[in-house]
Amino acid sequence: MNLPKPFVQLRELGRIRRDIVRDRNRLRTQIQAIVGAAGFRIGSALPDPLDPDGLHILEGLAADTPTHTVLDGLSPHVGHDEGELRDALTARLDDTGRFLLSDQLRAWKSATRRIATYDARIAKGLSEFDEPVGLLMTIPGVSREAACAILLELGPDIRAFESSGQCAAFAGLAPDRRGRGAHGGRGARRRSPPLRGILIECAEAATLAKGTEFRSYYETDRDRKGHQHALVATANKLVRVIYGVLSNRAPYRVSRSGEISVRTDSEPRRVP
Repeated sequence: MNLPKPFVQLRELGRIRRDIVRDRNRLRTQIQAIVGAAGFRIGSALPDPLDPDGLHILEGLAADTPTHTVLDGLSPHVGHDEGELRDALTARLDDTGRFLLSDQLRAWKSATRRIATYDARIAKGLSEFDEPVGLLMTIPGVSREAACAILLELGPDIRAFESSGQCAAFAGLAPDRRGRGAHGGRGARRRSPPLRGILIECAEAATLAKGTEFRSYYETDRDRKGHQHALVATANKLVRVIYGVLSNRAPYRVSRSGEISVRTDSEPRRVP
């Protein structure tokens, strides 16, 4: 696939961004392990221990700040959980724990700043592709970040793929020749491992949305073949829907019969 150099550079930025996001996710796990080992139960009182209020609490723990001072600095919307938070903050970190937590929090904030910098640069580079990005975002499970990542992997013109099957093969999601499904085994042609990962993440998000065709498709396949097979098969379905949406330049929607209203296996509509 021959792409313009600026687009190739944007694709590389997108892949590096995903690496940074993965690193930040590992930091989240490490931070939760540090405070959990000391008996803190912040997660039970705050939906996200690493949102602004969660960071404020964690930084207070790292600095050994008195509990009442930490609580006084929280935003008003968590005030009703103050008692639960106070109970969660009864334990204290030792010196090593405070050092580790402080170090991991610095790394978390650094990764967050880097992601924001990459997002701004990618958004600027994709400014002329607002239409396809917007179309992709009409599909369940596809966030703006995912839409940008998908577009960067597929390229600026979906007509580079002759069919949805070829598009699925590029993503490493095509069924094998024995018809055993889109499991990504030896029969699947791996062309863009990053795209495969993005689509599986989006498929998982789509299966959590109630009332979507992706959820019902996943649940039916899961009952027969298990979670992992069903998830990858759902990602295969998703990439074919993506192909149809981009080919037809039409948003995703489902008719009353439950069938998607865009063509997923037709020849792409030629754009003047």
